[in-house]
Formats: sequence, structure tokens, C-alpha cells
Amino acid sequence: MQTDALLNIPAFQARVSAGVKQYEHSAPALAAWLDNLYIQLGDDWRRIALWQVRLLDQLHAEGQWMQANLAQNTLYHWLDAMGLETAVVMIDH
Repeated sequence: MQTDALLNIPAFQARVSAGVKQYEHSAPALAAWLDNLYIQLGDDWRRIALWQVRLLDQLHAEGQWMQANLAQNTLYHWLDAMGLETAVVMIDH
């Protein structure tokens, strides 16, 4: 049985890649998280959670990237809400 994906994976990958470039200098922890998301997409896109899709949508609302400090804080809030470790994204690259 064939099912249609609800998510356009190539478009999502392109948005994640653009996010990495957007935040690599201004919010390196967020850029690292997005880079890991990009890798996860390549490994098995079916393991992407809805909250990750929603977060990316929130970061790039109405065609504009969220300001870096607010974007990184938003990531921390999402991770905390999901019960995930927030200290990991604080590592300075």
C-alpha cells in the first residue's frame, strides 16, 4: 500500500539547510541543532517529530527568519516542553 507523505521532505530539508546558514554565526547552538535535524532527515525522515516541524515553521514564519536570540530561546522552550535535554544545545562550537 502506498501512502502520500504529509511533509515535502526536499522542501523541509532546504528550509533546515537555510536555517543552518541563517543562524550559524548569530545562534550557533540553534544552527547545530538544525544541522543535526538535517542529518536525521537524511538518515530516516520518518523519525522527525511534529514538534520539530512546527518549530521550524515558527522560526521562519511568513517568510522571515526569527531574530537569533529569540529563535535560540524558542528552541530551548520547545526542548524543555518536550522533556528533552537543553544543556546539549548550549555547547559552543
